[in-house]
Parts: sequence; structure tokens; C-alpha cells
Amino acid sequence: MPSAGPSLRLAAGPSLTHLWQEVERGDRSIVEAAGYPGTAHYRALAPGVTGEAAFRVPLGVALWAEALVGGTAAALPTRRDQNVTYLEGHAGVGAGASF
Repeated sequence: MPSAGPSLRLAAGPSLTHLWQEVERGDRSIVEAAGYPGTAHYRALAPGVTGEAAFRVPLGVALWAEALVGGTAAALPTRRDQNVTYLEGHAGVGAGASF
């Protein structure tokens, strides 16, 4: 069975990113000795969009190699009622077999 030629895959859609941050003060021991917390924890849900593009090349009948890039852009809410744009990207290469 002959293999198909190279292919390009594009995908996009909504996303919901969960962010978690732990902030530790540089003067933590002094602040905690006075009865205040030296570490703070923050969490947020950031709605946004995500997308990906992948290019696949066949390497025979069942084998293939692929390169991909993608990312997410989300609106991160802040305490001052302003949105900060959160950006995240990724890239990769891989090989596999179809059977």
C-alpha cells in the first residue's frame, strides 16, 4: 500500500488554563517572627485560545516523522480588575508508527 505524502495539520480552539503561584518573601523569617505569613499562594483560571500546527512526513508505509509548534494566549485576571495576557508556547519533534 503506498503511503500518503507530507501533511499539514492545523488546530485551534478555546482553552482554560489553571495557574498556581507560590511567592516567598526574601525576609520571610523576620516577617513570620512578627506574626505575618512569609509565603503567599495564588490561583487563577484564565480563559483564552490555543492553537497548533504540525507537519508530518511519511518514512515508508507505516513510519512517520513530525514537527509541531503551538501556543496558548489567555486573559489572566488580576486584583486590580485588569487583564494581563498570559502566553505559553511549545514546540516538538517526534517519530512514530501507524498500524
